[in-house]
Amino acid sequence: MDFYADGVIQEGDIYGVVNVWDNANVVMTGGDVWEVHTHGLSTFTVLGTGSTTASHTTWLAAYGASSISITGGATYYYLSFSDSAVGVVTGGFVNCQVSVYDDASLNVYGHGFDAIWDARQRRYYVSGFWADGAPFHLEMTHDAYLRTVFHEIPEPTTLGLLLLGSVLMRRGRCG
Repeated sequence: MDFYADGVIQEGDIYGVVNVWDNANVVMTGGDVWEVHTHGLSTFTVLGTGSTTASHTTWLAAYGASSISITGGATYYYLSFSDSAVGVVTGGFVNCQVSVYDDASLNVYGHGFDAIWDARQRRYYVSGFWADGAPFHLEMTHDAYLRTVFHEIPEPTTLGLLLLGSVLMRRGRCG
């Protein structure tokens, strides 16, 4: 399936290979896609409600100045970014290999990051948690690890305690 204009992949849709071209913006809210390739200035977004949803992808690859954003769904096998492509991952069931080449970059938003270097395999094994507490696991090449920015976001209970503390401090000053 080739998208040259904006589109939606939804529950019940099943595609082998999806190409997103030019300036098209494709949003996946459900369905199954084996491979997704973004080109040019296109964007592909995998949405979901938390870490479990009906959106399933196996292979996501971004080329040119395109972007891929994953906020939910399930990505099982491979994420690849090359040229000057940008990736953003904030949630979903993500358990896959990651490659980042050229001037491409990947941004991962979560907390509790742990990276283990396996010199024999020449891979980093990175794990952590999304904002909703769901775990993720990434197997990254050395270059991918160096081109990835891990954004540490506070876990929800920490945010709640900070908010409660600021309210109590404010009451103490005023009363």
